[in-house]
Amino acid sequence: MAVFNQKIQEIKRQRELSRDLLAGDKRRVLEMLEQECASTIKTAEAELLRILEDTVANTASIKLIEEALHKRLFCWVTSHYIVALGEKRSGWASRYRENPALSILMATSAKT
Repeated sequence: MAVFNQKIQEIKRQRELSRDLLAGDKRRVLEMLEQECASTIKTAEAELLRILEDTVANTASIKLIEEALHKRLFCWVTSHYIVALGEKRSGWASRYRENPALSILMATSAKT
């Protein structure tokens, strides 16, 4: 009976260790996502500001500015973010292949 209780305690320690490791992985993944989001936002803000300044400087009337901005922003957003989204998906797919624990972690996070 003592051996059985000892094994139970060992299993509980392993389970707790696994939980701690997953919590650490989750924290690192969230930090990485926050950094990637901040970088993407910073890049987008700079590019959108450049488009705005260029359009205002090279367009005479407010109506034409509005039309030009609409066209340029639509083209930029759709092309840039479709490409960026594809790159992010590819990056995450390769990370999952390299570290199967990430897929477990993300599946666990989705349930909570």
